[in-house]
Amino acid sequence: MRLRALVPALALASACHSTEAFELAASARQLPEAGPGIGLELEQRVGGSERLALALQLGLEVVPLDEEGPRGDEWKRVWCGLGVHAPGGLGPRAGAGITWLRTDAGVQGLEEFGDYGGAYLALGYAWRLAPRLATGPELSGAWLDSEGDESGSGSFVELAWRVAFLF
Repeated sequence: MRLRALVPALALASACHSTEAFELAASARQLPEAGPGIGLELEQRVGGSERLALALQLGLEVVPLDEEGPRGDEWKRVWCGLGVHAPGGLGPRAGAGITWLRTDAGVQGLEEFGDYGGAYLALGYAWRLAPRLATGPELSGAWLDSEGDESGSGSFVELAWRVAFLF
């Protein structure tokens, strides 16, 4: 099954779960050698205990690139994975899962433009700004392999600042 078909299926499964702990986050994102980008993330709690929450995470980002390639100058990425954090979404947080991206030009770690699939790991921290609003940094990294006839793999590290609305 292709990754592009998996993300909508997981989003639908998440929507069927109760909205006991739901989070919608916007983020400012920065890749090395690229302009600032934006991201949108959804998180739905799917399990856990009183001390640790397990959540399904879905995300989308768009980052303008400094260099223009044959197809344009954007980096587009989607990801889906599981995250763990304290109930309420505050304090240390971590996430891991699968990711797919399309880069229109080469960037540090991914010298060729094209489509890539792989795995990611994210670590961050969140603190409360208001009763239903949290913010904090997140550092993520991914290992990717190119799709299609092209061969090659690479990795990247990215810094994000998240603002999350807690429901």
